[in-house]
Amino acid sequence: MSPGTYGVAEPRKSGYRMVGLMMERPGWKTPVAHSRLEKGYDGWHLFLSRGETVRLRAIFEPVATKDEDRLQGTWLASRASSTASPLPERDLKNVRVAFAGRAVKIAMPDGFQGEGTFQLDSAKSPKRIDITRTEGKNRFAVPGIYSLEGDVLKLCVGEPEDLPTAFASQQGSRVIYFVLRRATAAELRAGK
Repeated sequence: MSPGTYGVAEPRKSGYRMVGLMMERPGWKTPVAHSRLEKGYDGWHLFLSRGETVRLRAIFEPVATKDEDRLQGTWLASRASSTASPLPERDLKNVRVAFAGRAVKIAMPDGFQGEGTFQLDSAKSPKRIDITRTEGKNRFAVPGIYSLEGDVLKLCVGEPEDLPTAFASQQGSRVIYFVLRRATAAELRAGK
């Protein structure tokens, strides 16, 4: 190819997402001197200098397909209700749910901090989640249902005798309904 600017189509691989594109010289020993690769608003651009031979290599990572993988991380409440009453806006910022492996930690505005493990059953409709508390004397499974769409998690949990069947909190029940969104990196750094 002669020197100049070239548009580079973004590589695709089924079941993976591209996280980067690397430019290198064949042989891996000498870095590329003057040519450069940039990602613009309209895609990748290769600026090729005279006399250089370059190779482009895409870097991929697997796309999470199982709900258990997609749940991983920290979630912040955007809405919540208990006994059919919405949680006040000032309390929502203190609701935090974090999934790490099979462990879950829940922080509530009243100061409650719960830890446990979770088990998913995505074959049921609505999908089921059972959270087993691991701290304290009372170790029991908390039944619930969930819906995961992109970066929005709907979670409805109750006491052992209150199995939620709909994404709502009813008057007189001990079911809590959350609409959570995935925390951004900036929010995690700020400690929100």
